[in-house]
Amino acid sequence: MTCRRIAQVLGVAAACLAVGAPTAGAQQGAYSPGAPGIGDPYFPLEGNGGNDVQHYDLSFSYDPATDGLDALNKITATATQNLSRFDLDLQQLTVKGVEVNDQNASFTRDGQELVISPSQGIGDGSTFTVNVHYAGVPQTIVGSPIVFGSPTVSSTPTTGPSWATSRTPRLHGSR
Repeated sequence: MTCRRIAQVLGVAAACLAVGAPTAGAQQGAYSPGAPGIGDPYFPLEGNGGNDVQHYDLSFSYDPATDGLDALNKITATATQNLSRFDLDLQQLTVKGVEVNDQNASFTRDGQELVISPSQGIGDGSTFTVNVHYAGVPQTIVGSPIVFGSPTVSSTPTTGPSWATSRTPRLHGSR
């Protein structure tokens, strides 16, 4: 092989590596957290940005003697931006574990927000699943018409997150 041919092959290989493998910094910059709320003036932290929930599959057991709840909420959602993390609304209950696309995800609590960081970013337009395992005794939210221990459970924007993880629907036109 001539020196010129070797240079051509090395040039093509270098170009393929440069295009096919973005740097870690570039890849991280492409993803950002979803908003912790949708901007409602009365309930600023209700709902969450960056994703659009398509389906909830909630299974739980409830012990009326103790008011204890043990639950698994399986959520199917579509990313509306490149997500590095996202929030769900869940008040007062203890989270036992979270998976995103069947992979363990790290999570923290910030007030009513369950902040979830998947093991890898979720691309805009991608459908993804979230499994949230949680337990505890639901508490009545001050100002809510729903009192726990009664036979009725509500899923209004202000009471639903006290017993199930949720993402309240977006305001019209918000992302």
